[in-house]
Amino acid sequence: MNSNIWVIPHPIGWALKRRNAQTSQRIFPTQRSAVDYAKAVARREGVELVIEERDGRVHLFGTETCLPSSPRDNLA
Repeated sequence: MNSNIWVIPHPIGWALKRRNAQTSQRIFPTQRSAVDYAKAVARREGVELVIEERDGRVHLFGTETCLPSSPRDNLA
């Protein structure tokens, strides 16, 4: 079973992390680059994407909202 993908704040940028993983899978310099990469992975694997902002707010994107034409793409 695939686990959700999280984009989380990291001391040197933004990290891509799997739910329940001990370490980050990949580090990105910007939130935009992390989200773009994570959306592609979420679409491919059919999992949800969770984006955690630096202020603690969380945005949840199902696989259908990870499509490039989604108006939610402007939130991240």
